[in-house]
Amino acid sequence: MKQTQVLNILKDRIDLEGASKDIFAKLSAQNVKIIRVKDFPEPRYIDNKDGTVFDTWHNIYIVKLPHTDLPNHFKERMPWEEFKIACAELSFAGHKGWVLPSPVQGFSLVKNNPTGPQIDMSIFKDTKEAGYWTNEEVAGGRSFVRVVYYGNGNVNYSNKDSKYYVRPVRASQ
Repeated sequence: MKQTQVLNILKDRIDLEGASKDIFAKLSAQNVKIIRVKDFPEPRYIDNKDGTVFDTWHNIYIVKLPHTDLPNHFKERMPWEEFKIACAELSFAGHKGWVLPSPVQGFSLVKNNPTGPQIDMSIFKDTKEAGYWTNEEVAGGRSFVRVVYYGNGNVNYSNKDSKYYVRPVRASQ
């Protein structure tokens, strides 16, 4: 796929919420790494002091430390279907309604770090340098799902039977 084709797909899929349509991407094989869409609002994250942060960009709540604060089965890698069910059953910080993030929500957490995971480690301290499931099945191949890799900041896809981590999110009420 050519870079212009990838950028056109991204422009149609990312909710820029009034942002300019400039998207800068770095392509390598089948991986796409968005470098910048738009500057995020300040503050981007509001710590709710209950194990979650509110993302002012996407208007969602995010579990800060899934490998620390959530039940044991969230601390291990699991197939997609198992995490989908586990999120639906999760009661955390006084709320239900937790889900797998969209690829845009998951990828928007990527932050270029010189070392370590490509995420803001001052907030998301227990992030693994590994893949995290999203909610999006890949069109044309219902057995594949988008995965965000916080080790290198890429988004790709993987078979649903593969095992990755998850960082649950929920919509604000």
